[in-house]
Amino acid sequence: MKFLRNDPTLKQRRRELRRNQTEAEKALWAHLRNKQFYGMKFFRQYSIGPYILDFYCPNMKLAVEVDGGQHNEPEGKKYDAARSEYLKAQGIEVIRFWDHEVLLDRESVLSELGLKVTPLYSPLKLRGDEGGLSEVVESELSPYVHKGEHLIFVIHKHAARALHYDLRLELKGVLKSWAVPKGPSLNPSLKRLAIMVEDHPLDYKDFEGIIPEGNYGAGSVIIWDRGIYHHPSARDKKESEKLLLDGLKKGNMKFILEGEKLQGEFALVKTGKDGKSWLLLKKKDLNATQGDILKEN
Repeated sequence: MKFLRNDPTLKQRRRELRRNQTEAEKALWAHLRNKQFYGMKFFRQYSIGPYILDFYCPNMKLAVEVDGGQHNEPEGKKYDAARSEYLKAQGIEVIRFWDHEVLLDRESVLSELGLKVTPLYSPLKLRGDEGGLSEVVESELSPYVHKGEHLIFVIHKHAARALHYDLRLELKGVLKSWAVPKGPSLNPSLKRLAIMVEDHPLDYKDFEGIIPEGNYGAGSVIIWDRGIYHHPSARDKKESEKLLLDGLKKGNMKFILEGEKLQGEFALVKTGKDGKSWLLLKKKDLNATQGDILKEN
């Protein structure tokens, strides 16, 4: 059965929906865009036949819907049932999440969505060379498998005596911390000084507030970005933590951030003999940009 993709008569409506995404849609899109979710290409406000989908992955034939309260009303339920039936007839699977699920428990949403994607995932493939031998070739997809257990990161915006940003990465039950005076960047040509400071307790990941005058770091602290992270070559949390600790010890720590503002591969590279001076670098990938993420957020 043939069906029309991105019907030209719905073009204006799709644009309106993209301009007026809900907060939950924006939050989920931050993880789906630019092939960062298992290397899969997702489109937002993509139409199939007469229906506009919140997100659609053609390779998986998977529609992802983020629903508000109106979808729990009788008319909303009737409309969604008809739409799901139509999409099912086209061989398209529909997975739905409520707004509050995306906003309050995003890790569970991403884990559930990951279960739909990972059957296509193959971390390694064999390629025969001219001599008849086979070599292992890394897949273009990230090998990391989301199973509900993740290392977390948080970036605090700290208006102390001098405004700076604190990058904190969970490792061995604490938050390894770096003060980044100029803040993080998505521009690979920029190198940001990062001063390693004392470890912070894991509970500090949720801290926001005012540090009183007379105390170390006095000033306001807000959470600027947060999310999960892992080593680029790791397949799970245990392997990720081991590789990250090895990189930390060697002074060259590579990691992939999956945050609300920062996504993609970064590196922390030690530059000084004192052990405290590092550089925070953005690697060249689909998430890299020449724009100033600090001005935009």
